[in-house]
Amino acid sequence: MSHPIPPGTRDVLPEEMRELRAISGRMRTTFEGAGYGEVHTPALEYEDVLRRGEERAAGARYRTFDGQGDVLALRSDMTIPIARVVATRYAEAAPPLRFCYFSHAWRATERGVGEPREFLQGGLELIGPTASCSSACQSCAAGARCSSAPTAPWPRRSRGCGPCTSCWPSAAWPTA
Repeated sequence: MSHPIPPGTRDVLPEEMRELRAISGRMRTTFEGAGYGEVHTPALEYEDVLRRGEERAAGARYRTFDGQGDVLALRSDMTIPIARVVATRYAEAAPPLRFCYFSHAWRATERGVGEPREFLQGGLELIGPTASCSSACQSCAAGARCSSAPTAPWPRRSRGCGPCTSCWPSAAWPTA
């Protein structure tokens, strides 16, 4: 008897789950050591809130309706939900704010392209106009220390100043 799962999703079995937990544990320790507090947001967000963050962010995602008829969407990234948390829960807080996260996200993909629909996303958000270059570089250094794990690739996008060799000259920055 076959019980298929949707394309772009997969089961994570114990051996790989142990490896994922070890990697995320190392990342969590590094992020917290650099002053980032972990946040968790709901998997479902109001679609109009996601659209306020970025119109494209709510376009090709999974949607449903709540009991009042509002459109809910599964998050495709953590940046907009964290921006919502900052706007609603930290509006009066003095910047810079430092948050880290480890959460699942979902993206609609075309059938047969081999991209995941569901994935675990871990990362940092450094928020605030007074976030100095050294603060941003601290974020980059935290990422660099975590990227040494063999299955933890260097983040594909960067916010802040990026790897700043003037602040962290001894860091071995990935070139990819």
